[in-house]
Amino acid sequence: MGFDLVDGLRSLDTYDDVWRFIRGFAAEWVSPIRERDDVTPEEFDEAEERLGVRLPEAVRQAYQLIGRNPNLTSRSGALYEIDELEYDPDSRMLTFRCTHQATAFFSMPVRSWDDDPPVYVDFPYRPEPYTDRFSINLVELVLWETAEAGDRSDGRQLTDYDGDLLDGLTPLSTLLPAMEWNKPWHISPDVILRRTGDLITIAARTDEALTDFRAAHPGDWMGRWH
Repeated sequence: MGFDLVDGLRSLDTYDDVWRFIRGFAAEWVSPIRERDDVTPEEFDEAEERLGVRLPEAVRQAYQLIGRNPNLTSRSGALYEIDELEYDPDSRMLTFRCTHQATAFFSMPVRSWDDDPPVYVDFPYRPEPYTDRFSINLVELVLWETAEAGDRSDGRQLTDYDGDLLDGLTPLSTLLPAMEWNKPWHISPDVILRRTGDLITIAARTDEALTDFRAAHPGDWMGRWH
């Protein structure tokens, strides 16, 4: 295995590091990124003319990498297509992503000096800081989409017998700067787990890893008959 999820998450200091992580993650956990899915320079020009603002460099590079890869970015929620980006000139906020059923939206301030702006999540009328960089938001995006709706994902309610559920998993908040968004996540080279209240959602790198995790932690898994 050339890509290790835990090691990959330890070194995300720049957006170039993030792109390297996303390429490795996609190849090992989802499907390899194809160059023919790139957004073209002409499409960037059209988007910027429509929006009336130049896109931050991290946004341009991200859309060149995964702007047309819904299998990685938009299985449950959605990373907006380049022609769907929304810009509010009053707040100077660019909206680029929404959750399932559009219950929350993700936006960033567009500032000439900031190549990789912070991201805010906007529940109705309650914008809150979410990630300190746009590129890190995409790390959360691919983890979320893979755990929520990936080909090897599953979920169930916590039970009284789950005391060892997190054994062998590393809290994501110990690999990246601890923020509210990464507290629910725990990972290993073969398993991603998100715990939200009494619900756990998992994804596995291989069919075998998914089977082994469910066998080690039996319960009413939603996908056990699939």
